[in-house]
Amino acid sequence: YQYPEATFVLTEPVEAAGAPVAGETQTLSVTGELTVHGVTQTVTAELEAGLSGDGGQIAGSIPITFEDFGVTAPDLGFVSVEPTGFIEFLLVVDPA
Repeated sequence: YQYPEATFVLTEPVEAAGAPVAGETQTLSVTGELTVHGVTQTVTAELEAGLSGDGGQIAGSIPITFEDFGVTAPDLGFVSVEPTGFIEFLLVVDPA
């Protein structure tokens, strides 16, 4: 594959409402550069971040329009793909 991966790099600091508390989640807005199919766009995403006794998780999704990244949504006549979608992710934070 010519473009086997997508990347997201934060371009602005992430501001939390306060110190994280185990068992609670915070919604965070983050801005960064998303690169898909060799094309980079500035995007904003909403994340849910939470801590537990043994680490934490950060989950979110980034809405995208495929044509913005030079990708044509397939249309085979009997099956087609919507022109928009989401890139979803889940990061597990291990304190070790």
